[in-house]
Amino acid sequence: MQLNPHYKSEVERDRIEEMMEHYFIVNKELGLTEANTKEEFYGFEVRHVWKVHLHKQGSGSGVYYRLVDGSVVDAAGVWHETDETLYDQTTH
Repeated sequence: MQLNPHYKSEVERDRIEEMMEHYFIVNKELGLTEANTKEEFYGFEVRHVWKVHLHKQGSGSGVYYRLVDGSVVDAAGVWHETDETLYDQTTH
């Protein structure tokens, strides 16, 4: 899997890693996964995340990780459509 060449800082990377860990723990505590690590749960590492979207048309607010290869995975580990125009934009 490709690595993210777009990190602006280690702070950004650390924030995404904390976000992934938080949502992994939530899913683990709810009994929604038997994975032992966030990497096992999501199927990728923080270094593969290009950016984070906070809204998807038709789904509303949430956390959507866009990977360097264009894939999109939400905080619950569900893969989504890759069309970038569906994310972080409002429709009128």
